[in-house]
Amino acid sequence: MGLVNASDDTIYGVGLETKDTESILHYNETIDGLPPERLVAACRSFQSQLDAKRVRVKNLGAGKMEIHFIQEDPLDEALPIFEPSPLNLNIMSVDVGRDADGETFKVKLKNASGLLLGGLPGGGKTAAASTFVLPLALAKDDVDMMIIDGKGGADWSAYENLVSKFISESTSFESVRDELVNAVQEMNERIQSNADVLGHSNFWSVSPETRRQAGVKLKLIVIDECQALFDMTGVNDKEEKALRNEIIRACTDLIKRGRSAGFFTIFITQKPTSESLPTAIRDNCALKISLRVSTPETEKAILGSSPDDAIDVPRATNIPLSRPGGAVAESENGERTEFRFYFFDENDIKNYLRQINYQSHNGM
Repeated sequence: MGLVNASDDTIYGVGLETKDTESILHYNETIDGLPPERLVAACRSFQSQLDAKRVRVKNLGAGKMEIHFIQEDPLDEALPIFEPSPLNLNIMSVDVGRDADGETFKVKLKNASGLLLGGLPGGGKTAAASTFVLPLALAKDDVDMMIIDGKGGADWSAYENLVSKFISESTSFESVRDELVNAVQEMNERIQSNADVLGHSNFWSVSPETRRQAGVKLKLIVIDECQALFDMTGVNDKEEKALRNEIIRACTDLIKRGRSAGFFTIFITQKPTSESLPTAIRDNCALKISLRVSTPETEKAILGSSPDDAIDVPRATNIPLSRPGGAVAESENGERTEFRFYFFDENDIKNYLRQINYQSHNGM
């Protein structure tokens, strides 16, 4: 690999382990004059000689590393599904895909107030969101859902009969403002009443059975194409500006104070910029997910950071075009995970919902 001189006969604490689906370079002893960045770069240059599709680095601390040359990448496999993933009511989690280790990746709502999902136009944001929104929409005994589609259109039409509020007009700022202001009022009432009604001030600190008996559901708000509501660029009408500002204030309030009240807001955008996505909203989302993007600036607008100097940190800019549904998630503590969403086709969603509606109407 050219990391030491060809005439160097020193035995180093480095070994290559070969497996069926990957080879692992064990770097157990730091080599003087060999910084980790150079080692990783050399391994990436060397990967074709091991027939590896990609390289993944595990930092073990104290200068030790494992560098995995992966021949069969779990992220290259398409993951179609034909029915919703099960919902874990205790932690409000849904299996939404598979990570780089081939393990199930979950979206968990418990003890959080929001999620941001961003990506380029046509990148599959609505399809990705459906993997975790549909199981929640079907849990009507435990979840009260509102959908606001800032773009308008038919992307969310299959959900209209599943949710308590459905707004699909990008110009209906008054309706959006009114619903969000009402949500803030309900949140404030819950903050005051949760201790008496649930026996605990935090919605998430009691069991699903306790919440169900008290009639207190998770309030889930989905705002698709949120930039259509937030972005002031080119808006000159004073009344419209005032409405947009009220919408932004309500969303900011919900995301900052909604956790203990049992309010969770999902923001979806195809225009992740500081103008279209207020940083106070982005930074208060416990989970941020970026589908493929083309620039570090766009990635930073979604995830809140772009770790240029870190070794082998998953980057949304590195997701290949050949991997629809590929994504990078960043948790509240800044940890990143690369994964691929399951794909639930919108026509399959409609067929599934028609089937369960037929069964419920016929007592099956």
